[in-house]
Amino acid sequence: MDCGEMALSEEFGEVIFEYNVELERLFEDSPDVCMTKLDGRFAVGYYRRSSYGRAMRSTGFHTVPKLYAPMDQSAPEAMGALWGFRQPTLDLRGRGVLIGIIDSGIDLMNPVFTDETGRPRIIGLWDQTDESGEPTEDFGYGSMYDQEQIETLIQQKKQNPDLELPGRDETGHGTFLAGVAAGRQDPAADFTGTAPEALIAVVKLKPAKQYLRDFFFVREGAECYQENDIMAAVRYLSTVQFRAYRPMVICVGMGTNMGGHSGNTFLALMLDRFTMNWGCFCVVPTGNEANASHHFQGSLNPAVGRERVEIRVPDNSRGISLELWSGTSERYQVGIRSPGG
Repeated sequence: MDCGEMALSEEFGEVIFEYNVELERLFEDSPDVCMTKLDGRFAVGYYRRSSYGRAMRSTGFHTVPKLYAPMDQSAPEAMGALWGFRQPTLDLRGRGVLIGIIDSGIDLMNPVFTDETGRPRIIGLWDQTDESGEPTEDFGYGSMYDQEQIETLIQQKKQNPDLELPGRDETGHGTFLAGVAAGRQDPAADFTGTAPEALIAVVKLKPAKQYLRDFFFVREGAECYQENDIMAAVRYLSTVQFRAYRPMVICVGMGTNMGGHSGNTFLALMLDRFTMNWGCFCVVPTGNEANASHHFQGSLNPAVGRERVEIRVPDNSRGISLELWSGTSERYQVGIRSPGG
């Protein structure tokens, strides 16, 4: 099997790590593993599930892909983005800019994603769940489409309403995010996106594999996506930007409670490196769960030596996932007392 097939198969698990030549040679010599570079620094390794535990122990818990879920939605008026429209000398409508959307997909038939002539402004689409088209050169799974192919598919859909288009957005979250970011102005509907004249590139993420959902005790039916797939999406959007030769803003509509929240996760570091390039910017959600009490932060008093923390677990939960992150290298002991004592 190649890396693309392993990325889709539940028979293989993933770890993310910093790439080096020695590791690449190791993967070349092993038939049941495969490695794909995510960028100049990071790579994702695929291991057969029977050896995944051993691989994870050797690379460390931090290399297990974190899971990201869609964040809350808001409107341009509420965040003050429309102020720029009312400044005639600024003309801040996104002309000459590319906006990359990493989310649950997009409704290709929605007219807010067309220009004034009716042509789609979506110049690139990578559907990680679609195996009917041509996969990306870098990752070997999913299908990618350029602007001409998207335009052809839209025309075919108009003639055949039963045709299923790639990038189909089952939840509507990605379409909403793209509309807020770059939806065309519609005075009749009292709607406009923040950058209605920008071009758009979209990645529809594939759902997280079941083994990771089980590992982190994700509840049944919850929507979540893998960190390495989001990182691969950033790589794809970078290639679209290179061909379009225009500045790009990447909008990541996903967030996570995992990690130390210090900006040192693999995805955070990759986005950090991305923004160092010419005309590259990133927008990520924050503050969506500020009052949800999903986190605890504290400092141990040397005189006491311990601190009690209450964790509320919903009834009939099959398990919980907890992470402890420290600011310095120290040794901790953790004890857990059940409600029954």
